[in-house]
Amino acid sequence: MTAVTACISWLQLTSSIKIVLSAKSSFFRKYIARTWIKFVVWSAYLAADSVATIALGVISSNLGDIYSNDDQDSSVNADVELYAFWAPFLLLHLGGPDTITAYSLEDNDLWLRHFLGLLVQALGTFYILLMAWTSSRLSILTIPMIFAGLIKYGERTWVLRSASSDRLRDSMRVTRSDPSLGNSDLIEEYNLKDAEGYNVIPNRVIEVQLPVDSVLFEGDSISKDSELLTAYGLFQIFKCLFVDFILGTRDRDTSQTIFRSISSKNAFNLIEMECGFMYDLLHTKAMLVYNPWGFGLRFVSFSLTCIVLVLFSLAAEKQHYSKIDLSITFLLLVVAIFLEIYATLMSLSSDWTIVWLNMHNKTSVLRVITSLQLFRNPRWSNSMAQYSLLGFTLKEKHVVCHTMLNRFSIVEELEQQRYITSVEVPITLKEWIFDHLKEKLKKMQKEMESGTYNLGALNIARGKNVLQDYGHSELKWSTEVEFDQSIFIWHIATEICCNLEDSSNQSKLEMCKLMSQYMLYLVVMKPSMLPVGVGQFIFEDTCAEAVKFYSTGGKTNVHRNLLLQYTTRPQLLGDRYRSKKSVLSDACRLAHDLTNISNKEEKWSMIAGVWVEILAYVANQSNGRQHAEQLRGGGEFITHLWLLLAHLGLTHHFQISQPRAVARLILR
Repeated sequence: MTAVTACISWLQLTSSIKIVLSAKSSFFRKYIARTWIKFVVWSAYLAADSVATIALGVISSNLGDIYSNDDQDSSVNADVELYAFWAPFLLLHLGGPDTITAYSLEDNDLWLRHFLGLLVQALGTFYILLMAWTSSRLSILTIPMIFAGLIKYGERTWVLRSASSDRLRDSMRVTRSDPSLGNSDLIEEYNLKDAEGYNVIPNRVIEVQLPVDSVLFEGDSISKDSELLTAYGLFQIFKCLFVDFILGTRDRDTSQTIFRSISSKNAFNLIEMECGFMYDLLHTKAMLVYNPWGFGLRFVSFSLTCIVLVLFSLAAEKQHYSKIDLSITFLLLVVAIFLEIYATLMSLSSDWTIVWLNMHNKTSVLRVITSLQLFRNPRWSNSMAQYSLLGFTLKEKHVVCHTMLNRFSIVEELEQQRYITSVEVPITLKEWIFDHLKEKLKKMQKEMESGTYNLGALNIARGKNVLQDYGHSELKWSTEVEFDQSIFIWHIATEICCNLEDSSNQSKLEMCKLMSQYMLYLVVMKPSMLPVGVGQFIFEDTCAEAVKFYSTGGKTNVHRNLLLQYTTRPQLLGDRYRSKKSVLSDACRLAHDLTNISNKEEKWSMIAGVWVEILAYVANQSNGRQHAEQLRGGGEFITHLWLLLAHLGLTHHFQISQPRAVARLILR
């Protein structure tokens, strides 16, 4: 019995620790893009369920061994009765914290598996209750804890089902009826009134798009009090994009009106809030917590746990249990109550609560909550990863235990991870991108007025339009090759130019370098977000050719030597054949042409414009689910850019508006 006691105690403590760890660290992953955070959340998420299931099985097996004894006088002793009291806590822990229900989107789609687990675990808990029932106070206290556990586990299963792909799409599907003269209800009403003797005259109604309330704006920005409400209103419309739905042009016009009138800072703030709402919808219990039913269930489960703690503290049977078992029991009760209080504080300081208070004019409560600033953390990481191809090929960092890891064929992957860095997205970059896209919107609107509008041509430009606008059409060859090749060519060329350039244009130079290295990070580490291509082969062959060059030319002044080596001698056919898909030569050719541009300000503006169009192209080529996947890892800047393009109407997510004949009946 001692070994069983130790096993159950250890499993209970481990389950509690895992739940607390998961509750805390899972909130961090919303705004921290670190590998260790992902690992901690992943391990805690998986281990919490496994440990709770194992502990429940150990308790059930222990009771089964007692009643399988041939001794007819066998009965449940005090220790086993206490173990049975622990079983509902495992059910409670299986419900998980409010801050995480799904580690990834696939977990939501597997909600049926969790529902089956709920049934099995509930039956197992009731079986343990029946086997250990003694009509004592402790047995009676087990019943309310079972109900509290079922509520928590049921909440998680319901939220997983509601956030699954199919259910989420069904909830966002809006059925619109055309209120024209062909509408059956209107025709039926017409026949009815005509039969009653009325002179019925059908009359056409002209619909007018109402402008956005100007009270929301203060100059070129949104007032602070209205910013979150505006973001919530936009979220209710544009969340459909994350499930690849098409919106109407009215939604586009409303969004364009807002984003044309605000600054880049407000624009990206709105998008941050929208992405935060979407993260909560997909990965937390926000869908249930912030409604009357969720509040009621939370009150019931919390009340039951508190009542059990008070009654257990007053029970006289405590003297029959060991101090260790009593400590574990109180710890389980305290952890359960702590998680409920923590979840309540988190919900009070969330954007959802602030929106609800604003919508219901609870200004006094709102002032108290905002003054306390409880758990007010960033909404996303506000960072963009950086990856340099030439820096990787220089191999300045070495993996520990290279020989041993090479046997498992993971050295290359680990080396790639070591060369990833992260920087905060500068405000100047956001301003540049926002201004560039607004100019693109103006161009689109002018083309619509002149009848030459072609959104497809704008979205697949990939830098060609920028080169043409700056009068450097001779460089269009670099954007007309395969998309993967174009990225590597411009990345290497940008890096060479950045290292050979002086610091007079530091701001735009830094922006170009950030976008270039971020784009290569997406190609190498997030290839699923890009159009299907041969990016990995280009990366490997280009790296191989660069390493070959370093072996002969050395690793000093590599950027200048590369430019001289590939521009002072003709490339032999044999070299081209051996390099396979390498684009090193083409990149040096582009870098040579860029360095010959005398106007440095114009050059870096052009390069920055090219990278904005490349990023916009990648954002448009990714679907909504791929962008939704990035929310759980601190968020990706490309997702914010994708949503910004949608708000400006520069995507294909809007249906072409058709003239509508809206009618009403006039009775005379």
